[in-house]
Amino acid sequence: IHTAGGLFAEISHRTDRRARKNGKGRKPVSTQGFASMEKRLTGSVAQRIQPDALVVPTARELRMLFTAQKEDVRKLADAPELEDALEKAYKQCQEITKEYSKTFYLGSQLLDKDEQRVVWAIYDWCRSTDELVDGPEAANTTMDDLEIWEDRLNKIFQLEALEVTDPSDLAMRDSVKKFSLIQRPFQDMIGGMAMD
Repeated sequence: IHTAGGLFAEISHRTDRRARKNGKGRKPVSTQGFASMEKRLTGSVAQRIQPDALVVPTARELRMLFTAQKEDVRKLADAPELEDALEKAYKQCQEITKEYSKTFYLGSQLLDKDEQRVVWAIYDWCRSTDELVDGPEAANTTMDDLEIWEDRLNKIFQLEALEVTDPSDLAMRDSVKKFSLIQRPFQDMIGGMAMD
């Protein structure tokens, strides 16, 4: 496994503490030479699970991804016509979390209401993803099914598509919008399911 930022070129080193005490402070760290990180992985699920294709973003790269997503989300307008559907969608996610992961649900009670809802939506999505390869119908799941699941994920993260009708997808889409979630971890989970 490689880190995309692990292959640096022309990186300036930070100064030590003594330099700060002497009034020089830290020198800026150059980002020249960093591999650019895309918000969304490209290629098929099968291509991305090849050992040479596995990339783990560094903390800095993740921060850059979240910042870019936040900028994209900031441009979106609210859709008040979806309020009732969203309430029902989050309620469904809450019930699934409560039924299938009692301790996870209990832990979520320590969070604010909006944070609880996004945690339930993410849990519901992750559980549904896991069910593709570990559930009752897992024997029939093919790589094409995982590609279809990822296409569905792509629609959730496109944010402009309001034709989302599945309650779980609607809750995830709203969570992406409210918390500027990035797509990469969800794609990585689908890749993990493909490896199973």
